[in-house]
Amino acid sequence: MIKRTILRVGLAVLLLVFVLPGAGCGNEPDATPTEPQRIIPEGPFGTYEPAITLTSVRDIPNPAFVKYPEGDDITNNVWIRSIEKDLGIRVQYLWTVDSSQLVTRQNTMIASKQFPDFFYVTAGQFRQLAEEGLLYDMTEAFDTYASEDVKRVYSEGGPAAMDSARIDNRLMAIPWIAMAKEDAQLLWIRTDWLEKVGKSMPTTMDELVDVAIAFATGDPDGNGKNDTFGLPVNGMTEGGLMWHKGFFNGYGAYPFAWIRRDGQYVYGSVQPEARAALARLAELYARKDSTIDLEFINKNYFTLYEPLSAGKFGIAYGPYYISISPLQPVRTRNPAAEWEPIPIVSVSGEPARVQTNLDVAGYWIVSKECRTPEAIVKLLNYWYQKFYFNTSQEDYETFINGPVYSGIYNNSPILSYRTWNNVEAYLQVQDVIDGKKSKEELGPIPFDYYTQMQKFLDGDDSAWSALKCYEAVMGGLLHYRDNNLYEPDQSYFTVSDLTAQKFSALQAKEREVYVKIIMGEADISEFDEFVTEWARLGGEDMIREVNEWFANQADD
Repeated sequence: MIKRTILRVGLAVLLLVFVLPGAGCGNEPDATPTEPQRIIPEGPFGTYEPAITLTSVRDIPNPAFVKYPEGDDITNNVWIRSIEKDLGIRVQYLWTVDSSQLVTRQNTMIASKQFPDFFYVTAGQFRQLAEEGLLYDMTEAFDTYASEDVKRVYSEGGPAAMDSARIDNRLMAIPWIAMAKEDAQLLWIRTDWLEKVGKSMPTTMDELVDVAIAFATGDPDGNGKNDTFGLPVNGMTEGGLMWHKGFFNGYGAYPFAWIRRDGQYVYGSVQPEARAALARLAELYARKDSTIDLEFINKNYFTLYEPLSAGKFGIAYGPYYISISPLQPVRTRNPAAEWEPIPIVSVSGEPARVQTNLDVAGYWIVSKECRTPEAIVKLLNYWYQKFYFNTSQEDYETFINGPVYSGIYNNSPILSYRTWNNVEAYLQVQDVIDGKKSKEELGPIPFDYYTQMQKFLDGDDSAWSALKCYEAVMGGLLHYRDNNLYEPDQSYFTVSDLTAQKFSALQAKEREVYVKIIMGEADISEFDEFVTEWARLGGEDMIREVNEWFANQADD
């Protein structure tokens, strides 16, 4: 049998791992013929009597973000105590480690084939454990015990997340739902700079380029110095194309993503649209006038934060929350600075499709040896009920974020998010603005958003970003969602180890060619040569295996 390897080529990097639970059912004594039959409490929130134990493993939350009352820690906190009281489930961690040691410790544990009842894993670890037959089939447990809220959450982003956790049409893990669609890039423009240089809000890529040139050369900050830039572009280093992914999308190009075209799965980086975007970036770099920073190759996703937050750019591609950082610091330094978020623009001026990753941050797996697999589903129900569907402000401050102790939610032994959390929250805020409901009717999350917006409207400029988050979600994300303008990366397949190794080498070559073309060290024709070589050196095999994998999934 050919060994299979998960391959992910999405742009987003999982920066924070909050909770990696595990451990439990397997610690109970082996069943004997005389042992009484176990009674599973009915319903999504039924309580075990007597209490059961689940084991897990995890990392320790960042102490700068998660603060504990005296006597509490990751093993003893409000979540652990309340879960035992309300559900009759004792969660015990076999070990906890600093986040920096987590991957090493996990890999060692997986290699030993000795693990707890449940814990968080990456896509690759999930596939490995599944292929080795070490996972519990969660199909019936999820279908029977997941709450209606949880079932709705797991379907509202489309079928891809759950499909990625199925093998032979059986649910072999519970996906950790990410908010990839809400992370979609918007185009942010400084409107006060537009006024300074005599330009209007761009509606096409040509108009955007015209604005970028004016921002780089027209002294929009009025300091008499040539110290501003046009487009934020980072080198092919940490963070990938993160600051200009939306620029490629404006050309209908989807780099580093596997997308569906005419019934087949293709790799976005080698499509003709990517060539057009690269040619335009090369043209702008060749101007040598800061439309593109001549030192962009030395900039990564993180190092671009400094000039962005210092107010050296008037254009930024990024999700709704970049109004908090790096754009709020621009406003704080200069109260006249004004940014407006709009959906990304395209070459034709028609609505552009924006690139997103799979709505999955990882997987919660359950050991095949676990005796109470449905208890993990009950933990998931409890998490969603407290985090998303709770209407009590007191509960919100107790379990999620309080006035004294922040990041409390990270202590939940299981985490997952909601595809459209912020869109739904801001729609409720809009109902208050429109007079359709009172602010007292809002749940804790939309109430917090409304309160922060009101602070700005009442004169607190430090809350400017709250209003901009609202504008970005209502004017951008809602536009994407309602018009189905997402281009999802389909990178949740498996391929053979040999093909995966070849593809990894091709991606390294791809980064090299992209940078050389932008910097003018290679003619755009080298893109065509690269595409030919890409196919010959493993790309064709990759395409074949990817399409075979999806065809087999459909057959199942």
